[in-house]
Amino acid sequence: MSEELLHEQTQTEAAVTMADLEEHFDDANPWNVVKSYMEKGTILPVKVEGIVNGGAIAMIEGIRGFIPASRLSLSYIEDLETYLLKDIEVRVIDVDEANNRLVLSAREILQEKARKEREARIATVKVGSIVTGTVESLQNYGAFVDLGDGLSGLVHISQISLKRIKSPSDVLNVGDEVNVKIIGVKDGKISLSMKALEEEKKEEDMTPEELEKKAEEDAYKMEIQSNSWKNWPQGPGTYGEAAIVMDAGTGSIIYAKNIDGHEYPASITKVLTSLIALKYGSLSDQVTFSNDCISFMQPGDSSVGLKEGNVISLEQALYATLLASANEAAYAVAENVGKNAGHDYNWFIQQMNEECKSLGGENSNFVNANGLHDDNHYTCARDMALIGREIWRYPEFLKICQEQSYTIPASDTTEEHVFPQHHKMLIKENKNYYQYAVAGKTGYTSNALSTLITMADNGNMKLVCVVLRTHGANIYPDTKNLFEYVFNNFQKISVADEKKPTEVKEFITASDESEDAGSAQTGGNEYQPLEDGYVILPKDVSYKDTDYEITDVDEKTGKGTIQYTYDGHLVGSATVKFTEEYLQKISTGKERVDNKKENVDNPGTTKNSGGKLSAKSIWTNFVQKAKAAWAFGQKKYAGKSASEQYMIAGGCVALVILIVSLIVVLIRRRR
Repeated sequence: MSEELLHEQTQTEAAVTMADLEEHFDDANPWNVVKSYMEKGTILPVKVEGIVNGGAIAMIEGIRGFIPASRLSLSYIEDLETYLLKDIEVRVIDVDEANNRLVLSAREILQEKARKEREARIATVKVGSIVTGTVESLQNYGAFVDLGDGLSGLVHISQISLKRIKSPSDVLNVGDEVNVKIIGVKDGKISLSMKALEEEKKEEDMTPEELEKKAEEDAYKMEIQSNSWKNWPQGPGTYGEAAIVMDAGTGSIIYAKNIDGHEYPASITKVLTSLIALKYGSLSDQVTFSNDCISFMQPGDSSVGLKEGNVISLEQALYATLLASANEAAYAVAENVGKNAGHDYNWFIQQMNEECKSLGGENSNFVNANGLHDDNHYTCARDMALIGREIWRYPEFLKICQEQSYTIPASDTTEEHVFPQHHKMLIKENKNYYQYAVAGKTGYTSNALSTLITMADNGNMKLVCVVLRTHGANIYPDTKNLFEYVFNNFQKISVADEKKPTEVKEFITASDESEDAGSAQTGGNEYQPLEDGYVILPKDVSYKDTDYEITDVDEKTGKGTIQYTYDGHLVGSATVKFTEEYLQKISTGKERVDNKKENVDNPGTTKNSGGKLSAKSIWTNFVQKAKAAWAFGQKKYAGKSASEQYMIAGGCVALVILIVSLIVVLIRRRR
């Protein structure tokens, strides 16, 4: 081998050997080793060799490592000395060779072990099982219950009790031993229920109080129809199975819960009795109590003690009917008003049913004047609200309802009778008194349970609220909550302040109507004037979002009614005077508006912004005009030859097809 080749080989061997040595030196460097431990997350067994301020000392690869006290355990350590010479497992979490700093931690390893152990225990938990635990903490949203063996679960506030509670602390305390049902396990979290155990208790084993409580809770959970309406504020629950809030002026429904379901009305029937009496009778009329007025009474029936042969005025009888809910008085009212009208008691009952239907009621049947139970005597929340809306127009009804007490003075035929107001929201000294309540009527039978109709006026809105089939005293708080819900979340907008529809010349005000009608009376009782046209809308909904529909037109006076809707729901109305152009169009084109009755909570109007006529109205108008044109053509061309008639007919068909196509295009663009 040449000297040159030998030298090259020697140099190469020397270089390789040096590189190998450098790599070996790096691997042997303890700081590089502990860095590798940190990167790989290696679990290292160590012995605690010393205790210093704030932690412990352990050696790793000959390097002094520091374990902070907070990372020695999962919980706070009161005495670190207990860890001296203790064998533990750690991970490297920080390496700083320049500053000679090595930080170790046992906590993450302990957390992983605890998690795995918990997962193993949770795997044994069976959904549906019932266990005993201890309340370990209370939060606004629920209670945490210690189930033992390191497990705990949450009883959400909605699962604590059948009774509605505001806070878990209302029924639970830390340390309480409770029975719970496991209702779910998800993502390592255990969901518990105390309410489920109450619900599982068989009804036949329940006390009457428990049955009533369950019925209340079931009623409270029932669907609230209006809460599903577009952009509608979410209304409160009620313990009544049916409830409604209606605007008295327009009939707009603002809150709806089972409003068309058949329910027994009990004594709120007497509101309709009073309406018919005020409509067909005079307050000064005499009311004589016959045997029939008294003989049906049973022990426990509401009464003021009026007897056969007593003679009082209709006004006094209505005070007894409405304030004291006297069943004999209600019967006497019906019997005497019927007789004075030339008929009898049955005629009066017939008028009750006809009046309800004329107001739009479709789910009621009344068989008596007092509301005592009969399987065929029923109503619904919507119908009762319509009745309440109508009787609001009679000031004498309001006057009677607002009295705190009333006395029927003694006479030749009658002893003195004194009776108080029964409607607690109208009694100023009662805890349920409501400052905006102006009238109403209570009701109760064992079949109907508690029923209530109430009128309220806050100076801006006049409302009628009906709550049916309620257990206990919740009916008054429910009614108040419903009124407050409307007053706080809705606005009343005068349509006269907004852009007029093109068909409208002017809006007719209540004062205009009063001047035109003079002192309009029915049965001797003066109506309250109607309010000016307006809409009731949620506060975050604009008037521009409403649609309108012309519901009737009087061609002689040029007046009519416009109904306003929002997302298919009636929200207001107005009395208007139409333009000459619109009236001329009606007259010459024989245009007629749709008078078909629609459900007030779903009129079926196609949405059009800013008060424009709907697509339905456009089509209706076209059909009406087509019929008129056809009649005109038949008259004008009746004397033409057959060929001429065929040509005219063909041209008309082509024209109709063209017009229909244009209308379809317009409707699609509007949508």
